[in-house]
Amino acid sequence: MDRDESKRGKHMPDNLPFADDRIMPPPPKSSGLQGAFHIKSARYPWQKATSASLSMGLSLLVGWILGHMEWGLLTTMGAFTALYVHNEPYFQRALKLALVAAGLAASFGIGTLSAGSVWSMALALGVVSAVATFLCGAWKVPSPSAYFFILVCAVGTGLPIDPTSAPLRAGLALLGGGIAWFISMSGWLVNAHGPETSAVANAYRALGVFLSTIGNPENDAARHNATLALRSAEDAVMAGELRWRSTEDAHRLFLLIQKANALFLAGIAFSVEKVPISPALAATVRALADTVSNPDRAAFLTVPHPTVSTQPRERLFSVLSEAVDIARTTTTPLGGDIHIVRPSVLTVVNSTFSRHSVVLPATLRIGIAVVVATLIAAGLGNQHPYWVPLTVACVLQGATVPATVQRTVQRAIGTSLGVLLGGGILAVQPRLGMMVVIAMVLQLVVELIIVRNYAIAVVFITPIPLVLAEMGQRGMSPEAIVQARLFDTLLGCTLGLAAALSVRHPSSSVRV
Repeated sequence: MDRDESKRGKHMPDNLPFADDRIMPPPPKSSGLQGAFHIKSARYPWQKATSASLSMGLSLLVGWILGHMEWGLLTTMGAFTALYVHNEPYFQRALKLALVAAGLAASFGIGTLSAGSVWSMALALGVVSAVATFLCGAWKVPSPSAYFFILVCAVGTGLPIDPTSAPLRAGLALLGGGIAWFISMSGWLVNAHGPETSAVANAYRALGVFLSTIGNPENDAARHNATLALRSAEDAVMAGELRWRSTEDAHRLFLLIQKANALFLAGIAFSVEKVPISPALAATVRALADTVSNPDRAAFLTVPHPTVSTQPRERLFSVLSEAVDIARTTTTPLGGDIHIVRPSVLTVVNSTFSRHSVVLPATLRIGIAVVVATLIAAGLGNQHPYWVPLTVACVLQGATVPATVQRTVQRAIGTSLGVLLGGGILAVQPRLGMMVVIAMVLQLVVELIIVRNYAIAVVFITPIPLVLAEMGQRGMSPEAIVQARLFDTLLGCTLGLAAALSVRHPSSSVRV
């Protein structure tokens, strides 16, 4: 046991790769505009996509069964709650999705109340955009972050003006959120530790890719991805059952993520030698991912001993052997409680006002830009200007200027094609049953594709709010909708890019 390990104690985690800024690898270099069309090699999130699709379909089915299809269309605004599912434990997911559902319902109600005046509409969209961006940024809510709160508020402003219907519309959206909550939580009945297990398995897969690319140009990007996967897995494990008790399953995941962190550090040390690692060893690390949820599979794993004896190689072999031993067996829960310190609400809010935080600048930027975009769109004679500020909000999701430019290209091309697709759907005038199927298919495709390429996903994202909003009022012909939305999209992209270039302070990139 080396000197650093002797100081950690029996149950202390190995040094974390993200505990020291000197170890944090740089992100991959920007690929420029070509990156907007790059297809990533990510795993298809079938479970999340299926949950989102079912939430959308069941929400529409509610209106169909009750004989008020417009109610079903309104209920889908809350069904977007399913899109906020990630690898968080079910305990954390339950609270998170409940808050998201309430937020979406409130946003929808605010949009409905503000639709009578351009100024109230602009103010409402600006406030919802700013508040959603601030809260999602402060609590680090991953994509889609604030976007769908802005979307449902925008859709509320585009529906027929009726302030008295705000409670009904918000209530139906809350019903849709409840449907999404139950569907998203249903996995707890089958596998209570599913999200944590999946996160740890993903960490070992990322580690396998990182180790297999040592000595290659792709290693920097693989190291960055491994760092993010490890951070996500540790957060999931620490936010799960360990918050109040240590069971065999929770303890085993705890030990596996410790060894994953140690394996990452051993790989960093090995990478200094600038020679490729044994393919068999990297394959063993990847195979560990399949044993996280099934210890029996670990019985067939073997760890190849290094042919050349150096300290980094021996360390890597030792840590991997320990990880395989943990994967093969169930463990006894820890003898004492693990004290997990969580920051208070006040601490989280105060951190957003730090000069190192990007949350406050992003909040002010999107709030101002959305208000201005709404007023400009209305000043150009647009009777339903919600699509312009919605496009602006989407463009401003980029963290840096290059990312914003890339998002603008993706949004402009994807939305243009998506509007044509949405117009085609409206032109067909599908029956109610077919409408349910179309909405479910679109939602399923979006969630499967968005992890690969955002531009392609936008082609299928665009028809969803477009069709739902326009079918709710049926006030325009398909040709007029296509023309109006294409113009709104290009205007929104232009305004969003202008806001990113003019309002963003040079220090924002440094903060990121």
